[in-house]
Amino acid sequence: MRPILAMFAALAMSLTACSGDQAPPPDQAGVDAARPPEQQMREAITAANTELVQDLLDEGLAVDADLGNGATALYLAVGAGDAGIVTLLLAAGAPTDARTQSGETPLHLAAVGASRAVVELLIAAGAEPNAPNPQFRNAVPLHYAAKEGNTEAILALLAAGVNANQLEDTHSTALMYAAYHGHLESVNALLKHGVDTEIRDDGRHTALDWAVIQGHSNIAAAIEAAGAEG
Repeated sequence: MRPILAMFAALAMSLTACSGDQAPPPDQAGVDAARPPEQQMREAITAANTELVQDLLDEGLAVDADLGNGATALYLAVGAGDAGIVTLLLAAGAPTDARTQSGETPLHLAAVGASRAVVELLIAAGAEPNAPNPQFRNAVPLHYAAKEGNTEAILALLAAGVNANQLEDTHSTALMYAAYHGHLESVNALLKHGVDTEIRDDGRHTALDWAVIQGHSNIAAAIEAAGAEG
């Protein structure tokens, strides 16, 4: 499993492990006053139970409550890819700039694996598309999307006007991330947008260099065709 996805999977598993005693399935029960509402919110999001999510908010659970490890309901809904619950939470005032203990905003997580629709919902609600994560090289959501090959997120971020050549702390661009990890579709999307192929990272490598080093000949050919110097 890829490192960032593994991190989010571990977070989800740790939250599930906190659930305690067995309870009625969240799609079959309303709010249980005898159980922690944070636990019920986690379960409701996992079960895609929009009604229970709304009921918990109506009962007074803060929309920005910490559900574990700094994750809010919005963060978990984004991770689940549930556009309906994401829409509900945003309408309830969920902050788009809340960060987990590892520094990611909901938009960083959406960039990893969510649909274009979820990414666009967050941006429309005010999420900062160029927000850096100071705990991970000051990487922005576009770096995350490129690393994981989430082309739909890349397209949404580019449409929102992000800096396609944004550098993180190692002077790497999104194109370098996509080239290094072998994501041809993402590389092509970035090239079509007109990204700079000649930027060099701290090790003096270009995106083309990384494609060659990693043995991604198809990506190297695409970058060369875009005008990069070998």
